[in-house]
Amino acid sequence: MTQINFDEYNRDIILCNTHRIDTLRISNHFMFDQNVLILSEKTSLRTLILENIAPKSLNNILHQLTSLPHLSSLSISTVDRVENMNSIYQQIFCLSVLKYCKLSLGKWFPTETLSLTINNHSSIEHLIINDDIRFDQLDALFSYVPNLHRLSLQLLSEKRAIQNQSHCSPLKYLTHLYLTLDFRWSFNQLQQFMNYFSSIQVFYLNGLENKYMNAKAWEQIISLSLPNLRIFDVRFELRAHIDSLKESLKQEVNLFNSLFWIQRQWFFEYQISSDMSGDYLIFYSINPYRRKYYELSYPLNDTKRVFESIDHIQIGNQKVIDKCLYHFPRVKKVTFKKDFIIVSSESLLINLSSILSMEQLKTLIIKCNHFPFIYLMKFLSFAFNIQTLIFQTMPLYRDNKTTLENTELFQLVSRTNSVRNLSCRNKCGIDRVELLVMLFPRLQSLEMYLEKTKDMNLILPFLFNDNNQNTQQMILLKFLNGNNHSLRYFQHLINSGMISCKWKQIFINQQFYIWK
Repeated sequence: MTQINFDEYNRDIILCNTHRIDTLRISNHFMFDQNVLILSEKTSLRTLILENIAPKSLNNILHQLTSLPHLSSLSISTVDRVENMNSIYQQIFCLSVLKYCKLSLGKWFPTETLSLTINNHSSIEHLIINDDIRFDQLDALFSYVPNLHRLSLQLLSEKRAIQNQSHCSPLKYLTHLYLTLDFRWSFNQLQQFMNYFSSIQVFYLNGLENKYMNAKAWEQIISLSLPNLRIFDVRFELRAHIDSLKESLKQEVNLFNSLFWIQRQWFFEYQISSDMSGDYLIFYSINPYRRKYYELSYPLNDTKRVFESIDHIQIGNQKVIDKCLYHFPRVKKVTFKKDFIIVSSESLLINLSSILSMEQLKTLIIKCNHFPFIYLMKFLSFAFNIQTLIFQTMPLYRDNKTTLENTELFQLVSRTNSVRNLSCRNKCGIDRVELLVMLFPRLQSLEMYLEKTKDMNLILPFLFNDNNQNTQQMILLKFLNGNNHSLRYFQHLINSGMISCKWKQIFINQQFYIWK
């Protein structure tokens, strides 16, 4: 939504119903004028989702939220790292009726530790922190949220901090724990950590280290520390770059079939996959858990299976697709891995269509560098409802822009595709930008790397030309490799009249945003 459209919507809808709004979501908060978007007046607001906030705006926003007597759900993400993170956390913990809180504040938790509290207890019951946290910071964090029922953390380990750690009271109401561990954790450290959570009933765990494949150690932790555990849902990615290590991991997998696991109805499977670094083993829980993600990278068994809950599959090998008997009726997102190579575009599309609904896809991510542009167009001719497209490169080989634009396939895809959000992780000059805009005439958001900063002199007038019918819906442009010169070129184009002054800009975290 452009600033003009937002101002109209704000005037005609939001302001007229200020005291009736109970849910509000703003996806690119940094684009809008805070003096227009006043949150403190929306006294009926219960759910607030603010995405891509400029960090400097956070204090003002949180100050306004203290005036909302019914706000029970808050989700915040920022476009850059928040420097005064402890202050932000303390302000959030003071929101009196907040029950659900999801925070993504720049990945790194503050190096300084929160001060412990005795009386300032938050009402939050469900907390998700998508920023890395050290073990030694947990005591203070948990002292603010003793009423937690569900908790999701990405946890770092530091041995010195753990050895001297003093423990606060366990989170006695916690029933669900979602945990991602870094590779530095030992099982002794994990045992100490689990003392916080003796009441949990559901445990979701992601790990990236071979030492976590230890059935006997897990049996001990569960028996001693987790007496109420009903669901043990794990996913480990384990390096298996040599055959002896691969065989050792397979033997460890068999130990998860002992009576201890069978009695609890906890069952597991594994896949062997590969990337440019070599083979790795993926070990994961299976039914009755409703997993959302699946990876197709290595030969599968010959049985037919239907995965009703999967909405995202990652593909690493075309041969797996060609022989796959699995079916994924609800998949909306497909990712091609870095080492994926197309053997035959025709067989890929035919066989992929047999395991999922191409028309149902909404997001396509291409991480490999060898996905020819002509194959991308063929894919989009089948998957014409894709709205978000992310790809690494634009290999055109012998096809030039004019040749491609005149093909029936190009014209068909241009007429029928639904791509609104496009990210090209490759350097683009004006020729490639023109090609992309011709192919995707309904673009609202475009992000890319500049080949040269001075290319802005050609790219911006082309994209922001009021007479360009293919860019009429464009709202947001993002240069992933912005620099101090980007602003200079932008201001020059404004001052010279080559682009309209209605376009605004901001430079954040080495990225240059332009919007209207």
